[in-house]
Amino acid sequence: MQQQLRRRRRIVIVGGGFSGAVLAIHLARRAKESLDIKIVEPRARLGSGLAYSTTVPDHFMNAPSTLSSIEPEDPHHLSRWLEAYASERGLDVDAWRHEGQVFTPRWIFGRYIEAQLNVVAEQCAPAVLVRHVRAAAAHITRRANGTIVHLSDGRAIVADQLVLAFGATPGRPDFAKDLPHGQPGYLGDPWREDDYSTLAGGSLVLLAGTGLTMADAIATLEAKGYRGRYLAISRRGIRAFERRSPAVLPSFLDPADLPTSLTKLWRQVRAVLRDLKCNGGDWQSVVPVIRAQLPDLWRSATAKDKQQFLRHLRRIWEMSQHRLPPPASRLLDALAAQGRLEIKAGRIQRTAARKDGRLGVAFKPRGGDHVQILTVDGLINCTGAQHDLLRATNRPFVQNLLASGHIRPGPFSFGLDVHPDLRVLDAKARPQSWLFAVGAPVRGVHWESNGVSELLSQVVGLADRLAARADTKEDGVELADNVIVVA
Repeated sequence: MQQQLRRRRRIVIVGGGFSGAVLAIHLARRAKESLDIKIVEPRARLGSGLAYSTTVPDHFMNAPSTLSSIEPEDPHHLSRWLEAYASERGLDVDAWRHEGQVFTPRWIFGRYIEAQLNVVAEQCAPAVLVRHVRAAAAHITRRANGTIVHLSDGRAIVADQLVLAFGATPGRPDFAKDLPHGQPGYLGDPWREDDYSTLAGGSLVLLAGTGLTMADAIATLEAKGYRGRYLAISRRGIRAFERRSPAVLPSFLDPADLPTSLTKLWRQVRAVLRDLKCNGGDWQSVVPVIRAQLPDLWRSATAKDKQQFLRHLRRIWEMSQHRLPPPASRLLDALAAQGRLEIKAGRIQRTAARKDGRLGVAFKPRGGDHVQILTVDGLINCTGAQHDLLRATNRPFVQNLLASGHIRPGPFSFGLDVHPDLRVLDAKARPQSWLFAVGAPVRGVHWESNGVSELLSQVVGLADRLAARADTKEDGVELADNVIVVA
């Protein structure tokens, strides 16, 4: 029995959200040897992560169920599971249906991933063990024959391969830098639902950002009983678009002959858009065509083209790609019609606490010369995630990996620097055979790393590569006397 345990290859996944849990599912299925897969995640549930831990019923997936299956060869897998899940619990799937497409509540999608992980863990045992280690990773110690992952509670895990699958964190915008930590009325983390209760009795809430996070924040406040007004501000003052399901557009991009520059790609896209406009087509049909080729387009682009994209086209692409699910769009439409939601273009320059407990906000309208001072009951940071590791000071594990030279920031300060096969590069740009990353950390190299289809492609590819490895170390890893090993 001891000999069998020594031969079992140990894979540790740090992060138990979508990427970590779905990686474990596909890796367990592909295993060609005995594996011990441990998922390090402080949350009680695996598969939910930040996005799907919500308890707000009106937080929906922004893609229909047919595009959200975690089974690449079975796009209707989620749809069938959802029908069965809803039937067992007396839920009405038709309430989530729009133009024939079902938009899954995000909390239910988290249950879907968890359910599939539980099924696979049971089916693959005892040859493959899949276990949840409920803790946070703190730092690692490298040994010649393995890696010790030290946990926040003092325990440790030994790994032959380590996968970084942590998600993004909310950024701290410059306009809030002078506010003390815990400032009443300021919600720096828009995903901390309990904090919204403090704003429920207010009359005016300011939202910094007009994208999907803004829509989530409004849905959360509405669920908390807030009945005041909303003012949302972004640089362009454009609300996130509602997702439609137009007819499939034949691909205008040849995978074997992709545009060799951003300028050529943009000209080609603009020509297609003009043709669609003249013929009554829908611009949203262009998005899937570009999305299908985006990994290759991004990898082959020059540094100059990538910088031009980030400077001029990034926001346009993100708004085109990440659109509102119809139920969320209808809520915003209703609030605007009631006079409760107003969207403005401009910049929030600074924020200060007032003696009356409210917040004073300096706002400069787009194209204007004068700064306006707004008085609001609450300010919610909806500017999006923080992808710059050097600024992710609230993540000790990441900072420790940076300090030890095991990782380095990715291109243009997005996530980690990784090899195309997802091996993480160390401080000297050397790919490491024992350390991998998937999901949000690899955005600088793969760009789209937050949509279900892109994440699924990444985790399936990594599962294939990890399952094909056969370099199990039978020797033990020496540990300090005061380290408690998770069995």
